[in-house]
Amino acid sequence: MLIRIFLISSNRLLLEGLVAVIASRPERFALVGSAASPEEAGSTLVTAAAQVILLDVDDGRGHLPVLIEEIKAQCGARILLLTGQDDGSLPGRAAALGARGVIDRRTTPKLLLRALEKVHEGQLWLNRATTERLVTGKVYPGADADDPLSAPLALLTDRERKILAAVVHHGGESGKAIALKLHIGESTLRNHLTSIYQKFDVPNRNGLLAYAVEAGLIEQLV
Repeated sequence: MLIRIFLISSNRLLLEGLVAVIASRPERFALVGSAASPEEAGSTLVTAAAQVILLDVDDGRGHLPVLIEEIKAQCGARILLLTGQDDGSLPGRAAALGARGVIDRRTTPKLLLRALEKVHEGQLWLNRATTERLVTGKVYPGADADDPLSAPLALLTDRERKILAAVVHHGGESGKAIALKLHIGESTLRNHLTSIYQKFDVPNRNGLLAYAVEAGLIEQLV
């Protein structure tokens, strides 16, 4: 099945390069549109029926919440952010706003296409440099860094850890779909999530994803 991709970047040279990368795998990806900004894309996002939007954020970093909200108001496509800047706070902010991940402009075409596939599947995507930076030395706020039992995952039961892993890697799917993967009911899933939210002091699923990124839990939940 083709994955329908929409590209958004004000950098024309970059945009042409992205178009060429998508065109290199016609059996897997279909470019359904491109624009210089979410505003320019407008209702085209709806008619294009895009499944994944690759959004270049370097020109509008200060307006990231607005950019993502503009896209979400037009369609339900999953969003992957593209950046050339080294900003360790971006992955957490992106997840909190509902984006599915961040990838570096300097990545290889092969890795970019893999990221698009994973985001389409509902998984959270971080490039290797970002993942290493987030994972190294991160512990639960106020915990003793020398005590492994004070790490965030130690707060969870085995079942809650499995549920957290499913939400992190399939967060773009509905609660019903995640519950089916876990072979539990939706109400049971909601109850466990409520407990996890309380333990990590987050308000909802987006907050949980943001926390998982900032606390370096992604690789621990593979």
